[in-house]
Amino acid sequence: MGGMWAFLERKSGRSNFMYSARLSIDSLWKVGVKHEWWRGVKNGDVLVLVMSLSLVNTIYELNPKAVSGGIMRKGLGMLRGEG
Repeated sequence: MGGMWAFLERKSGRSNFMYSARLSIDSLWKVGVKHEWWRGVKNGDVLVLVMSLSLVNTIYELNPKAVSGGIMRKGLGMLRGEG
């Protein structure tokens, strides 16, 4: 029943889906640390940033139109040296 909103708002609810996914991952991480399922990684926040940037760069490399928003595409292109 708790996830019924996702079915009802499946056409235009991308921002809600992304927000709930981020909260779910954050909650899983906190529960795992509390129950000592895993330990933190030194400079883990930097590693997450590097991995996310590499993922976005790979997606942009395969299909530039997959990155929504012209400003975002232009910014990624400039960072890659495409002008």
